[in-house]
Amino acid sequence: MAVKVNGSNVILYKIDTSTIPATETPFACSTNCTFTSQTELIENASSTDAWFTLPKDNLSSWAMSCEGIVTLDGFSYDEIALAQKNRTTFLTRFQIDNGVDGYRYISGYCFIGGFSISGNYKEIGTYSVNLTGTGKYYTEATPTTTTSTTSTSTSTTTSTSTTTSTTTSTTTSTTSTTTTTTTTTTTSTTTTTTQPPVWYKLYNCATAAIEYSRSYPNGTFALTDRVTAIGQTYRIDQVLFSDPGGLALSITATGLTGCPTTTTTTTTTTAAPLVNFDISYACSGGLSNITVNNFQNGSGAYQVSTQVYASASAAYAGTFSDETLGSRTFYGWSATATAYVAVRDKNNTINVLAKSVTPNCTTTTTTSTTTLPQVWYLLYNCATGANSTSTNYISGSFALNDRVTSTGQTFRIDQIYYSDPGGVHLSILATGLSGCPATTTTTTTTTTLAAVNFNISYACGGGTASITVNAFSGGSGTYQVSTQTYSSPSGAYSGAFTDETSGSRTFFNQDDTAHYVAVRDKNNPSNVLAKGITPSCATTTTTTTTTTSTTTAYPGVCESYTADNNNGFGLTAQVDYTDCFGNPQSVYIADGGTSTFCAIQGTVVDVDSLCTITDNGLCL
Repeated sequence: MAVKVNGSNVILYKIDTSTIPATETPFACSTNCTFTSQTELIENASSTDAWFTLPKDNLSSWAMSCEGIVTLDGFSYDEIALAQKNRTTFLTRFQIDNGVDGYRYISGYCFIGGFSISGNYKEIGTYSVNLTGTGKYYTEATPTTTTSTTSTSTSTTTSTSTTTSTTTSTTTSTTSTTTTTTTTTTTSTTTTTTQPPVWYKLYNCATAAIEYSRSYPNGTFALTDRVTAIGQTYRIDQVLFSDPGGLALSITATGLTGCPTTTTTTTTTTAAPLVNFDISYACSGGLSNITVNNFQNGSGAYQVSTQVYASASAAYAGTFSDETLGSRTFYGWSATATAYVAVRDKNNTINVLAKSVTPNCTTTTTTSTTTLPQVWYLLYNCATGANSTSTNYISGSFALNDRVTSTGQTFRIDQIYYSDPGGVHLSILATGLSGCPATTTTTTTTTTLAAVNFNISYACGGGTASITVNAFSGGSGTYQVSTQTYSSPSGAYSGAFTDETSGSRTFFNQDDTAHYVAVRDKNNPSNVLAKGITPSCATTTTTTTTTTSTTTAYPGVCESYTADNNNGFGLTAQVDYTDCFGNPQSVYIADGGTSTFCAIQGTVVDVDSLCTITDNGLCL
């Protein structure tokens, strides 16, 4: 079945037939090219045909046009201008790559009928050129170059006859001469067909890295040829009929084949595997943030591009700096432009790889994308029992109960977060295993402490709220609490903490917005929990202050409730309720967690429908 032809496989070349084989030069950085042909028609009419038009064909003409980026590569704007100024006629070829169906060509001689260059501020300069054909065009292959050799042989035949007659003692002598010349001409014709361009896949004999050559006429080199470039020795492993991209090396033949045989020494050099990494993006404010992480292979020490580039070649040729954190993010990239970043082995800088990602961060529409959300993973330290948090990854990169490693430690993934929980973030690597390793037979018993939990509530006074956290539980029994309230969980997680020994902490003069407070185990700061509450005190007009206990009547029946979150998907549940003093409260329960609280009967709401709510009876 015929292959649909992509526009990038339709290319316009200038052909130089003064070399054998002919030299093909593409029009510089061509972004589009066009071929047109037309025949003039002379209109006639006749009464016998009811005066309907009877067109007669007249002169035919053809033309080509091309638009591209201003550059000195290929058949550049400088050469185009010179050819137009000198009124030079040259051969062009309109090449169409049909993939498995082969190449098709439209070729002919032409001259430049028009040429222009334009440059707009902050945009790439462009040019356009119109080619007017002279004579007919060819639709099979490039017109052949013919060399004629003429040899001439000449033969001459001369005949002479003499007649003698005698009359009355008078002798008359007559001589006639006839000459015949024959000339024979022999013409021989040599046909040269221009080959399509090819690219070569190059195996680096020293590092085993793969690179690619620039384009050459087909047949310039052969498979297994040993060639050199940029001071390195390569072996040709594959012939490609389309541009693979990459560095596009210029290669030189050596007349040898294969890689050089290794000399017999006591030193063995092992080529490190090619560097690899992950690249992703996140949208922010109509722009994209590009992140590279999960660096692999090479010597283990890496250098990363210092900026994002618009092409792979620019990334390869750009600047690099050391990367020791395991991840690098570039902020404020385009919302939709393809971003290229390169990573290389710090100890072998030719072991380098560039990757790209194309963001889709335009204004929100109803069009779905294939970009998966970013997630964070709760990591259980198999050796210490401490909890940590991973850096952000694309959803599905890891699964619950996966065994992963980081900073020389082994962890088990216990929960998946869909928003940044804050704290220290670890870059993790998959092991292909699940769960923690089986414990070795020792006399040491490790007990995992329960997750920290607490209650948060507020009271109104003077139009503001006093937010109180108390009833600390879980962990080692010694706690640290936020020094202030925050407007988000991430702010509370990453905020400042101080020791709390009184069993309660109150934050005064709080407004009617969401406030978040975090409590953590003093002896294991990664065992931390943030809770939030939104007061409603603006309408309070009276304040009662006393140094004695004040009993406020319950606004309803106060019951004890237990909420169990066992959704199994790593999702944190939110339960809203009104406490026995009429204050709205919210409790956040991790997957597998439980919370018990007192609330006015009928006010408990499982916001995400993830929990099982049990009424334990009157709250004592």
